Amino acid sequence: MSPTRLLDTRTDRPLDVGQTRIIQVGGRDGIPPQGDLLQGDVAVVVNFTVLTPSQSGSLTVGTDNLQPNTPSLSFAAGQTEQSQLLMGLDSNSAVSIRNNSGAAIQVIADVVGYYTGITLNGLQQFYAVDTYARAYDSRVAGTGPVPPGGIADVEIWLTAVGLGGLPPNGVSAGSINVTVLMPATSGSITVRPADTTWDGATTISFVAGQTRQRMLMAKVGAGSDVGALWIRNNSTAPVTLIVDLNGWSA
Repeated sequence: MSPTRLLDTRTDRPLDVGQTRIIQVGGRDGIPPQGDLLQGDVAVVVNFTVLTPSQSGSLTVGTDNLQPNTPSLSFAAGQTEQSQLLMGLDSNSAVSIRNNSGAAIQVIADVVGYYTGITLNGLQQFYAVDTYARAYDSRVAGTGPVPPGGIADVEIWLTAVGLGGLPPNGVSAGSINVTVLMPATSGSITVRPADTTWDGATTISFVAGQTRQRMLMAKVGAGSDVGALWIRNNSTAPVTLIVDLNGWSA
């Protein structure tokens, strides 16, 4: 899927100390409900962001009886932290999040895809590579850092071709390892399917002088730039960007 916002506590209310909040997922934005007769059990891939928390702590994500000693995402005071998680849905097609820190926090959740328990003709099958394949490196001569507001065109489909062929159903999403190398200023990047419009959402936030690296699953484009991802630099300085492909979904 193109990233779709499930939750933004800034438009409602922060997640209080020790509070658990339920997020409805299945049955919205084209995601099948849990236990759908045509789809079977459903799991979703979601990007979670905790925005500049005032205290260090953690966030637990799951379905039932969330415990404070089982963190899904840990964070430090004053630093925005993000993580992409793959999780099943509860019987009501929802997931729950719990704030384990000593202060209220702002949380954003964006769904980027889902898996179902039933596959037809190999659809939604995942293929992993033996060795990471470099799909993009702005340090390569003739490429250069991605400028402020600029877009890196990352060719997932062509990279997969270079690995010796494609599954019968092609590529619908790439599993990638994204590195922002020693950025000059704090900022963020956004990963989206090629040939789509940026809506202001962020995928990876980073701090000046600190390399940030995350593994992501992201849908590829189907328009004029088919099989590719666009990565937008939302910061005020050029960024050095590296993308390695470690697998893809058919």
